[in-house]
Amino acid sequence: MDAKKHTRETIAKQLKAFRKAAGISAKDAAEAIGKKENTVYAWESGQNQPDAETFLALCNLYHADISEFFGTEPTSYSTETQLSADEAELLELWRKATPVGRESALMVLKCNESPVKKESAM
Repeated sequence: MDAKKHTRETIAKQLKAFRKAAGISAKDAAEAIGKKENTVYAWESGQNQPDAETFLALCNLYHADISEFFGTEPTSYSTETQLSADEAELLELWRKATPVGRESALMVLKCNESPVKKESAM
């Protein structure tokens, strides 16, 4: 298998895997990026590939770092980008949530944006 075909197949498999991991249907993915559902399926089967701008939009939609699509590690991580256990759990729950669930979660979090002052013990 030539390198170009191998790369196309790798990208196709990863696009499908990341979409499914994000819990997004092909139809919803297509709507989110302004494409047709058949186009998403063509990318996921290796018949075609998204352009660079669309590829980055898919990475954002699927909450994936572009390096993950190619099995490489990002060149550097700062401590600010590493998630705590609680943050990782929230992210996983977010990815599994329905659109209505995400909207509800955002409403709750936005209500709690300002810190709550705890009463000091007397």
